[in-house]
Amino acid sequence: MIYKIYQLDLSKESVRNSRKLFERWEWLIKYDGGFNFQDYKQVYEGETNLDEKFDNITILDNLFNKFNLAHPEDFHGHSLSVSDVVVLDDKMYFCDDFGWKEIL
Repeated sequence: MIYKIYQLDLSKESVRNSRKLFERWEWLIKYDGGFNFQDYKQVYEGETNLDEKFDNITILDNLFNKFNLAHPEDFHGHSLSVSDVVVLDDKMYFCDDFGWKEIL
């Protein structure tokens, strides 16, 4: 399964001047006017070694561990963390403070 990791684009002044980085979903909705995918940039694309018998949450948890404990050498983002987004196939998931929030 192909996955893509997106992190907030700190080259954008509007992102740098906000408190979005490492904030949970509830905070974004309540205090920042909601989620805006335009604030993100893709930082990695890869293929999982897990097959389709695993559900998406299991795959996301596996990716979270991988991108915190053993980054691929060609990964140049920060460790996968709260406020990051992972896309699996056509579904988008927000890394929340506890677990994942499907957003598309």
